[in-house]
Amino acid sequence: MIPILVHLVRKVTRLFRSIKASRIPYVAVGFLAVVLFNSFMFWLVEGHVQGLSLMDAVYWAFITTATIGYGDVVPHSWAGRIVAVETAVTGIIVFTAFVSVLAEYYASLSYRRLMGLHSVGFKEHYVVIGKGGSLEAVVSELDVNMKSGNIPRRRIVVIVPSSEEKEELSIPEGVEVLVGDPLIHEV
Repeated sequence: MIPILVHLVRKVTRLFRSIKASRIPYVAVGFLAVVLFNSFMFWLVEGHVQGLSLMDAVYWAFITTATIGYGDVVPHSWAGRIVAVETAVTGIIVFTAFVSVLAEYYASLSYRRLMGLHSVGFKEHYVVIGKGGSLEAVVSELDVNMKSGNIPRRRIVVIVPSSEEKEELSIPEGVEVLVGDPLIHEV
């Protein structure tokens, strides 16, 4: 049980590190700031009119910012309507920015993985460096020896010099293929 938890914590930590290096935290803070500011403004101008709590105002601001707008909490004063318009406009901008940054992040991850430019955090795995038929023969030999029990079962990581070389490979499913110079530490 503990090794599973340690593995999960490492995966989550790696995810947070990669997210921290992107624009996601900045846009998320902007989204949160818009929600909190507009919550407070709505509560100031509508709270006494409708008897709303600050949590009701936060709920309203989040629903309005996300452009859902259920209609269960609505402004009754002109000041409240002005806050509602401002919340809707800034909400569309910030919510769209947040969704597009998230989409860009996950599309980039997917693209990097497809092109073999991603990194792997494996331990106790086999690394095969090369190109062409000899590479496929080595991977095949490793696979046969793992299946027959001659060597321990471990993940196989193949490093090839170019994406063209990656496309030409015919290797078993489940083998990670990275593209790059094996002399560079990041690869």
